[in-house]
Amino acid sequence: MAMLPNVLVIGAQKSGTTTVWHALDRHPDIFMSPAREIGFFSNDHNFNRGVAFYETTFFQGWNGESVCGEKTPEYLVMPNSASRIREVLGNGVKLVALLRNPAERAHSGYRHSLMLGFESLLFREALAAEPERIARNPAALGRFGYLARGYYAGQLVRYFELFPRENILVAFFDDLVSNQSALFERIFRFIGVEPLRFLESLNEGQPRTEKIRADTISNTIAYKGKVIREPSRWLTKFVADYNDAVEKLSPLSQDEAVEINRTYFRDDILALSRLTGRDLRAWLGEPG
Repeated sequence: MAMLPNVLVIGAQKSGTTTVWHALDRHPDIFMSPAREIGFFSNDHNFNRGVAFYETTFFQGWNGESVCGEKTPEYLVMPNSASRIREVLGNGVKLVALLRNPAERAHSGYRHSLMLGFESLLFREALAAEPERIARNPAALGRFGYLARGYYAGQLVRYFELFPRENILVAFFDDLVSNQSALFERIFRFIGVEPLRFLESLNEGQPRTEKIRADTISNTIAYKGKVIREPSRWLTKFVADYNDAVEKLSPLSQDEAVEINRTYFRDDILALSRLTGRDLRAWLGEPG
Protein backbone atom coordinates (compact mmCIF):
# COMPACT_ATOMS: atom_id res chain seq x y z
CA MET A 1 0.00 0.00 0.00
CA ALA A 2 1.07 3.56 -0.56
CA MET A 3 -0.24 7.00 0.29
CA LEU A 4 0.83 10.57 -0.33
CA PRO A 5 2.01 12.28 2.86
CA ASN A 6 -0.19 14.53 4.96
CA VAL A 7 2.70 15.74 7.16
CA LEU A 8 6.06 17.22 6.12
CA VAL A 9 8.96 18.04 8.45
CA ILE A 10 11.03 20.89 7.04
CA GLY A 11 13.56 23.23 8.56
CA ALA A 12 16.98 24.66 9.00
CA GLN A 13 18.83 21.86 10.74
CA LYS A 14 19.30 18.32 9.44
CA SER A 15 20.14 16.85 12.84
CA GLY A 16 17.18 18.54 14.52
CA THR A 17 14.68 17.39 11.90
CA THR A 18 16.16 13.89 12.17
CA THR A 19 15.38 13.88 15.89
CA VAL A 20 11.79 14.91 15.13
CA TRP A 21 11.63 12.22 12.42
CA HIS A 22 12.68 9.58 14.98
CA ALA A 23 9.99 10.71 17.41
CA LEU A 24 7.26 10.57 14.77
CA ASP A 25 8.51 7.28 13.37
CA ARG A 26 8.10 5.59 16.76
CA HIS A 27 4.38 6.44 16.97
CA PRO A 28 2.05 3.54 16.03
CA ASP A 29 -0.35 5.86 14.17
CA ILE A 30 2.35 7.48 12.03
CA PHE A 31 4.20 6.15 9.01
CA MET A 32 7.34 8.11 8.19
CA SER A 33 9.16 7.36 4.96
CA PRO A 34 12.44 5.58 5.79
CA ALA A 35 14.15 7.89 3.28
CA ARG A 36 14.89 10.98 5.34
CA GLU A 37 16.10 13.43 2.68
CA ILE A 38 13.76 12.73 -0.23
CA GLY A 39 13.97 16.18 -1.81
CA PHE A 40 11.05 15.52 -4.17
CA PHE A 41 9.72 19.07 -4.06
CA SER A 42 13.10 20.80 -3.96
CA ASN A 43 14.94 18.87 -6.68
CA ASP A 44 13.88 19.45 -10.29
CA HIS A 45 14.98 15.99 -11.42
CA ASN A 46 13.00 14.25 -8.67
CA PHE A 47 9.91 16.41 -9.15
CA ASN A 48 9.86 15.84 -12.89
CA ARG A 49 9.65 12.08 -12.30
CA GLY A 50 6.06 12.63 -11.21
CA VAL A 51 3.71 12.11 -8.30
CA ALA A 52 3.32 8.35 -8.89
CA PHE A 53 7.10 7.94 -8.53
CA TYR A 54 7.03 9.92 -5.28
CA GLU A 55 4.17 7.93 -3.76
CA THR A 56 5.16 4.40 -4.76
CA THR A 57 8.91 4.84 -4.17
CA PHE A 58 8.87 6.45 -0.74
CA PHE A 59 5.55 5.50 0.88
CA GLN A 60 5.10 1.89 -0.18
CA GLY A 61 5.35 0.77 3.46
CA TRP A 62 2.26 2.73 4.56
CA ASN A 63 -0.19 0.35 6.21
CA GLY A 64 -3.24 2.44 6.97
CA GLU A 65 -1.73 4.74 9.61
CA SER A 66 -3.68 7.99 10.02
CA VAL A 67 -0.55 10.06 9.46
CA CYS A 68 1.91 9.58 6.61
CA GLY A 69 4.95 11.80 6.39
CA GLU A 70 8.47 12.57 5.31
CA LYS A 71 11.21 14.99 6.28
CA THR A 72 13.36 17.07 3.97
CA PRO A 73 14.92 20.12 5.67
CA GLU A 74 15.70 21.94 2.42
CA TYR A 75 12.02 22.33 1.53
CA LEU A 76 12.17 25.44 3.70
CA VAL A 77 14.96 27.19 1.82
CA MET A 78 14.47 26.09 -1.81
CA PRO A 79 12.21 28.67 -3.51
CA ASN A 80 9.99 26.31 -5.56
CA SER A 81 9.18 23.86 -2.77
CA ALA A 82 6.19 25.62 -1.19
CA SER A 83 4.26 26.03 -4.44
CA ARG A 84 5.02 22.46 -5.52
CA ILE A 85 3.86 21.09 -2.16
CA ARG A 86 0.61 23.06 -2.51
CA GLU A 87 0.17 21.79 -6.08
CA VAL A 88 0.66 18.10 -5.21
CA LEU A 89 -0.53 17.76 -1.61
CA GLY A 90 -3.04 20.61 -1.39
CA ASN A 91 -3.30 23.18 1.36
CA GLY A 92 -4.47 20.67 3.96
CA VAL A 93 -1.01 19.18 4.50
CA LYS A 94 0.50 19.80 7.96
CA LEU A 95 3.96 21.40 7.99
CA VAL A 96 6.40 21.26 10.91
CA ALA A 97 9.17 23.84 10.46
CA LEU A 98 12.11 23.53 12.87
CA LEU A 99 14.35 26.59 13.17
CA ARG A 100 17.69 27.13 14.89
CA ASN A 101 19.75 30.15 15.91
CA PRO A 102 20.97 31.13 12.41
CA ALA A 103 24.61 31.64 13.37
CA GLU A 104 24.71 28.22 15.05
CA ARG A 105 22.94 26.70 12.06
CA ALA A 106 25.49 28.25 9.70
CA HIS A 107 28.38 26.85 11.74
CA SER A 108 26.70 23.42 11.92
CA GLY A 109 26.25 23.37 8.15
CA TYR A 110 29.87 24.42 7.70
CA ARG A 111 31.02 21.67 10.07
CA HIS A 112 29.03 19.10 8.10
CA SER A 113 30.54 20.19 4.76
CA LEU A 114 34.03 20.33 6.22
CA MET A 115 33.86 16.84 7.68
CA LEU A 116 32.50 15.38 4.45
CA GLY A 117 35.37 16.93 2.50
CA PHE A 118 33.24 19.41 0.53
CA GLU A 119 34.65 22.49 2.26
CA SER A 120 38.26 23.69 2.33
CA LEU A 121 37.87 27.27 3.58
CA LEU A 122 37.90 28.49 7.16
CA PHE A 123 34.47 29.34 8.57
CA ARG A 124 34.64 33.12 8.16
CA GLU A 125 36.20 32.69 4.71
CA ALA A 126 33.31 30.43 3.72
CA LEU A 127 30.75 33.01 4.86
CA ALA A 128 32.49 35.70 2.82
CA ALA A 129 32.72 33.46 -0.25
CA GLU A 130 29.09 32.30 -0.13
CA PRO A 131 27.48 34.99 -2.36
CA GLU A 132 29.99 34.45 -5.18
CA ARG A 133 29.76 30.66 -4.87
CA ILE A 134 25.97 30.69 -5.22
CA ALA A 135 25.97 33.35 -7.97
CA ARG A 136 28.40 31.19 -9.94
CA ASN A 137 26.37 28.03 -9.35
CA PRO A 138 22.84 28.32 -7.86
CA ALA A 139 22.90 24.61 -7.01
CA ALA A 140 25.65 25.43 -4.49
CA LEU A 141 22.91 26.77 -2.22
CA GLY A 142 22.35 23.25 -0.96
CA ARG A 143 25.99 22.71 -0.01
CA PHE A 144 27.41 26.15 0.73
CA GLY A 145 24.34 28.18 1.69
CA TYR A 146 25.42 28.62 5.30
CA LEU A 147 23.93 32.12 5.49
CA ALA A 148 21.14 31.71 2.94
CA ARG A 149 19.52 28.91 4.91
CA GLY A 150 19.24 31.17 7.97
CA TYR A 151 16.97 33.86 6.53
CA TYR A 152 13.89 32.21 7.96
CA ALA A 153 11.33 35.03 7.81
CA GLY A 154 11.35 35.22 4.02
CA GLN A 155 11.27 31.44 3.74
CA LEU A 156 8.28 31.12 6.04
CA VAL A 157 6.36 33.88 4.28
CA ARG A 158 6.25 31.72 1.13
CA TYR A 159 4.45 29.05 3.15
CA PHE A 160 2.19 31.47 5.04
CA GLU A 161 0.99 32.83 1.67
CA LEU A 162 0.02 29.38 0.37
CA PHE A 163 -1.15 27.42 3.43
CA PRO A 164 -3.51 28.15 6.33
CA ARG A 165 -1.53 29.47 9.28
CA GLU A 166 -3.04 26.79 11.53
CA ASN A 167 -1.45 24.12 9.31
CA ILE A 168 2.10 25.36 9.98
CA LEU A 169 3.82 24.62 13.27
CA VAL A 170 6.98 26.69 13.75
CA ALA A 171 9.21 25.04 16.35
CA PHE A 172 12.65 25.98 17.61
CA PHE A 173 15.80 23.93 18.10
CA ASP A 174 16.23 25.55 21.53
CA ASP A 175 13.01 23.82 22.64
CA LEU A 176 14.24 20.51 21.26
CA VAL A 177 17.28 20.83 23.51
CA SER A 178 15.65 22.27 26.63
CA ASN A 179 12.35 20.34 26.80
CA GLN A 180 12.18 17.61 24.21
CA SER A 181 9.10 15.87 25.61
CA ALA A 182 7.05 19.10 25.65
CA LEU A 183 7.97 19.84 22.04
CA PHE A 184 7.11 16.30 20.91
CA GLU A 185 3.75 16.52 22.67
CA ARG A 186 3.06 19.80 20.88
CA ILE A 187 3.95 18.24 17.52
CA PHE A 188 1.85 15.13 18.11
CA ARG A 189 -1.20 17.20 19.03
CA PHE A 190 -0.64 19.47 16.02
CA ILE A 191 -0.75 16.56 13.57
CA GLY A 192 -3.73 14.99 15.33
CA VAL A 193 -2.42 11.90 17.14
CA GLU A 194 -2.29 10.96 20.80
CA PRO A 195 1.02 12.12 22.32
CA LEU A 196 3.56 9.35 22.79
CA ARG A 197 5.68 9.75 25.91
CA PHE A 198 9.33 8.70 25.80
CA LEU A 199 11.25 7.57 28.83
CA GLU A 200 14.53 8.72 27.33
CA SER A 201 15.70 11.66 25.26
CA LEU A 202 16.45 11.19 21.60
CA ASN A 203 20.00 12.36 21.01
CA GLU A 204 20.20 12.37 17.22
CA GLY A 205 20.32 16.16 17.24
CA GLN A 206 23.60 16.34 19.10
CA PRO A 207 26.60 17.28 16.92
CA ARG A 208 29.24 14.63 16.38
CA THR A 209 32.78 15.92 16.47
CA GLU A 210 34.69 12.85 17.58
CA LYS A 211 37.29 11.30 15.33
CA ILE A 212 36.74 8.03 13.50
CA ARG A 213 39.04 5.40 14.98
CA ALA A 214 41.39 3.95 12.38
CA ASP A 215 43.80 1.18 13.41
CA THR A 216 46.55 0.71 10.86
CA ILE A 217 47.89 -2.40 12.60
CA SER A 218 44.64 -4.39 12.39
CA ASN A 219 43.55 -2.47 9.26
CA THR A 220 40.15 -1.61 10.69
CA ILE A 221 37.94 1.45 11.00
CA ALA A 222 35.48 1.79 13.89
CA TYR A 223 32.61 4.29 14.07
CA LYS A 224 29.22 4.34 15.82
CA GLY A 225 29.72 0.82 17.12
CA LYS A 226 30.53 -0.67 13.73
CA VAL A 227 33.88 -2.10 12.67
CA ILE A 228 34.96 -2.20 9.03
CA ARG A 229 37.79 -4.59 8.27
CA GLU A 230 40.20 -4.03 5.38
CA PRO A 231 38.62 -0.73 4.28
CA SER A 232 39.07 0.46 0.72
CA ARG A 233 41.70 3.05 -0.14
CA TRP A 234 38.92 5.56 -0.76
CA LEU A 235 37.41 4.98 2.70
CA THR A 236 40.83 5.15 4.36
CA LYS A 237 41.51 8.52 2.71
CA PHE A 238 38.03 9.78 3.64
CA VAL A 239 38.63 8.89 7.29
CA ALA A 240 42.02 10.62 7.28
CA ASP A 241 40.48 13.78 5.76
CA TYR A 242 37.54 13.62 8.19
CA ASN A 243 39.80 13.35 11.22
CA ASP A 244 41.94 16.19 9.90
CA ALA A 245 38.78 18.33 9.62
CA VAL A 246 37.83 17.51 13.22
CA GLU A 247 41.23 18.76 14.38
CA LYS A 248 40.89 22.01 12.42
CA LEU A 249 37.32 22.75 13.50
CA SER A 250 36.97 25.48 16.12
CA PRO A 251 33.80 25.61 18.23
CA LEU A 252 31.52 28.61 17.82
CA SER A 253 31.45 30.72 20.97
CA GLN A 254 28.33 32.51 22.16
CA ASP A 255 29.97 35.88 21.50
CA GLU A 256 30.82 34.84 17.94
CA ALA A 257 27.25 33.64 17.36
CA VAL A 258 25.86 36.98 18.54
CA GLU A 259 28.32 38.91 16.36
CA ILE A 260 27.41 36.86 13.27
CA ASN A 261 23.70 37.28 13.93
CA ARG A 262 24.08 41.04 14.32
CA THR A 263 26.17 41.26 11.15
CA TYR A 264 24.12 39.09 8.82
CA PHE A 265 20.73 38.28 10.33
CA ARG A 266 19.52 41.15 12.50
CA ASP A 267 16.66 42.36 10.27
CA ASP A 268 15.51 38.82 9.51
CA ILE A 269 15.55 37.80 13.19
CA LEU A 270 13.38 40.78 14.12
CA ALA A 271 11.03 40.00 11.22
CA LEU A 272 10.87 36.37 12.35
CA SER A 273 9.95 37.48 15.86
CA ARG A 274 7.05 39.50 14.48
CA LEU A 275 5.99 36.66 12.20
CA THR A 276 5.97 33.95 14.86
CA GLY A 277 5.32 35.91 18.05
CA ARG A 278 8.51 34.44 19.56
CA ASP A 279 10.93 36.81 21.29
CA LEU A 280 14.27 36.03 19.64
CA ARG A 281 16.33 38.98 20.89
CA ALA A 282 18.60 36.57 22.79
CA TRP A 283 20.01 35.55 19.39
CA LEU A 284 21.20 39.14 19.11
CA GLY A 285 22.60 39.26 22.62
CA GLU A 286 19.81 41.55 23.76
CA PRO A 287 17.58 41.13 26.83
CA GLY A 288 14.13 39.72 26.14
